[in-house]
Amino acid sequence: MLREIKAKQVLTKSGISNVSYSLNPYIGCFHRCLYCYADFIGKWRDVLPWGEIIEVKVNLLERLKEEVRRKKRGEVCIGTVCDPYQPIEERYQLTRNAIKVLKDANFPITILTKSSLCLRDIDLLKGNAKIWVEMTLTTLDEETRKIFEPNAPAVQERIEALKELKKSGIKTTLFFGPVLPYFSDREEVIREIFSLGEKVGVAEILVDKLNYLNRKFFKIKSGLGKYPEAIRYYERVNQSNNFYTDWLRERLLGIAKDFPMPIRIIF
Repeated sequence: MLREIKAKQVLTKSGISNVSYSLNPYIGCFHRCLYCYADFIGKWRDVLPWGEIIEVKVNLLERLKEEVRRKKRGEVCIGTVCDPYQPIEERYQLTRNAIKVLKDANFPITILTKSSLCLRDIDLLKGNAKIWVEMTLTTLDEETRKIFEPNAPAVQERIEALKELKKSGIKTTLFFGPVLPYFSDREEVIREIFSLGEKVGVAEILVDKLNYLNRKFFKIKSGLGKYPEAIRYYERVNQSNNFYTDWLRERLLGIAKDFPMPIRIIF
């Protein structure tokens, strides 16, 4: 279900280090990832069940043009609580047009996505050192992807998009996050994902853990019915989250030393 709304403000103060503003053309996300941290928005925006109702900020460009004129120039992160290239972007093109406005105003841009639809906008993205695209991969296994990211693009589709972005000279980041306990926290899986980033030639790899597990636990557990061992693993992680976080960080840091590109653990 789509709901067209008018936003009072579209550039909001960002809580991300070294990023000035967040920009989200849509509220809600069709990808419906089990681990999504942004579904808390649904409680006060009346867009529950999360992922079934998408609000479209139809006045985004009007507001954005006004805000870039009066705000101090700073980096804008597009897609902090939704994927800006989720399927309805094909129809509304809010992300594409927002990029045009921000480019014209000389604002640096980072785009977070899981979608190859970003390739549509290569004409806007290439040739600008102030634009980065971060492509998210939580796993290289398609069956695992279907469990945790049921409506998101396939793994191989994202890999091909990364390659095409790199080929076009666009600065790219592989965002390995969240690392999925049981499924992608094993050493061989971590090395495989890091090796992929090296092979593609991404500028850097960012790694994040699964946050808010206690809040997401029952939703994730419901999706793991065919994996009783995984359920028990998540129960242990949930009970000893601080210990697990320290263990995972040390594992990642140890493996990262074997790779030439910058790898940043952001938790």
